[in-house]
Amino acid sequence: MCSSDLLMIDVVTPAAAPTLVPPDYSATYRAATRYGWLDRPGARLRYATWQPEGAPPRGTVVLQQGRAEFIEKYAVEVVGELLARGFAVQALDWRGQCLIARPLADPCKGHIDDFATYLDAFQAFMEHVVAPAAAGPVIALCHSMGGNIVLRHLAETPSPRFAAA
Repeated sequence: MCSSDLLMIDVVTPAAAPTLVPPDYSATYRAATRYGWLDRPGARLRYATWQPEGAPPRGTVVLQQGRAEFIEKYAVEVVGELLARGFAVQALDWRGQCLIARPLADPCKGHIDDFATYLDAFQAFMEHVVAPAAAGPVIALCHSMGGNIVLRHLAETPSPRFAAA
């Protein structure tokens, strides 16, 4: 797969947004400015973007979570902290996580055909979602598996777009 296999770019739809925020988190939860789908061969990948209020962003943070995590886990505290510091935030749910369909009959099991599939998805996200909207320096903030994917991206991409990671 390569980025030319992209089927759909930036389809903004309410179906990509969460339908419920637990009451215990509603006071600190930051809903994204935009939710969308990035269609890749074999999966629709969900992403979210946040824009700070007021002045233009001082930079863009690409937030990538670990395995079995999802965008909203970070929308309770981390996203709010980054927005308060003037950063735009962009995040991608990994294949088989959160609202993304799982390829196995048992939806509780994780599965990926090849780790390169994650790298392809991340490259497409960077090209078609992050790059067109990024303001200022682009910074990667990652946890666990997200860090592994971004480190591989940094090592294998001739000219990565990150000012810091």
